[in-house]
Amino acid sequence: MHFYQLLCISITKVGYTVGIFKKDNEWPHELKPVIPAFITVKFAEGGNAEQRKSITLSLRKMERGEKKHIQVQFPNGPQYIPLDQLEIISNIQEHPLDLLSAGKFAYVKDLRRVLAHVRLSGRLADLIYSMEVSNTDFYAYQFKPIIKILNTPNNGLLIADEVGLGKTIESGLIWTELKSRFDFKRLLVLCPAMLRDKWQAELYNRFGVKAQIMDADGVYRTLNQTASIASSDSFAIIASHQGLRPRKNWDDADMESPSAILARFLKEQAHEEPLVDLLVIDEAHYFRNPETKTATLGKLLRDVCDYIVLLSATPVHLKSQDLYQLLNLIDEDTFNLPGVFGQILLANEPLIKARDSVLAERLSQAEFIKIIQNALAHPLLKTNRQLSSFISNPPTTEELSQPRP
Repeated sequence: MHFYQLLCISITKVGYTVGIFKKDNEWPHELKPVIPAFITVKFAEGGNAEQRKSITLSLRKMERGEKKHIQVQFPNGPQYIPLDQLEIISNIQEHPLDLLSAGKFAYVKDLRRVLAHVRLSGRLADLIYSMEVSNTDFYAYQFKPIIKILNTPNNGLLIADEVGLGKTIESGLIWTELKSRFDFKRLLVLCPAMLRDKWQAELYNRFGVKAQIMDADGVYRTLNQTASIASSDSFAIIASHQGLRPRKNWDDADMESPSAILARFLKEQAHEEPLVDLLVIDEAHYFRNPETKTATLGKLLRDVCDYIVLLSATPVHLKSQDLYQLLNLIDEDTFNLPGVFGQILLANEPLIKARDSVLAERLSQAEFIKIIQNALAHPLLKTNRQLSSFISNPPTTEELSQPRP
């Protein structure tokens, strides 16, 4: 008899919790002959005691992109589970204290992955449904935007990661999560024309989303059909900034260009039910100038969308006014006073300096206190109790040199 441990599962109907990820994608030889088998699981309810349930492992295999899956027959029905979430375990489990006394330790990175995964799939985050349904590797930081957008009151998010950190994947995970939670069906991705094919391939290969590349006329026809018959049909559209951008005098009824017709239609629908569940704008820094027609397009689309995600690798290098315009596109009610926004950035400068110095492990207690005093000198922060507590009870130099991960 072999036992298997089911890892990294977030199944609401059964309630399994998680373990660790394995990178090995090879088919374990031991999986093939064992039917039925037992899978050792931890239940979300009932404490930490491990229980054994008779769960059949089928030999049916399936591939999604480059990731292999095997069918698992749960008591309430079958489900395909990624192979790297099944791990062979010993029939006789070693007690953690025995492992500790024997000096058998995992790596720090393994602990971090486990903690991040438990937090994401535990009750504090309710459940992250997108964790096991994409053909992507697990990186904890790519799931942070999901938690942020689920907790934001304005249904919007600006992702300003550096180049190469996977903003496309983060957007796909957000869409997968929203689709699973709220049964969303309508996705619109707006990007530069040269990135349309890349987006189409990424969405399909990693998330199984079959998106169509459309021009202004195609987008108008699709959205108009959605509005006119209250259609529940799903769609995933990729369009370019240039293709949808309205021309000069677009609001003139005599203008018959597809982009002008689309722009007028979007304006008419601004106060109706959302036509798009999630709008993703890639290279969003092109929308920073409020005087351009590109920015006009962003405003028109924002008014007909439920959720919005802006992607840009450059906003941290832009002027504060440019950053303000992007945040105003996300939430114009909150970010409606450019002057106040500049003061907020100024007030936070000492705190950002303190954070960077702590992370670099090069800040003494005296330097820390001086930075906090500078922060408290700003009118917006002078009554902040948390900062004041750092003055009365500052961390030691040793604590500052060993920040928690």
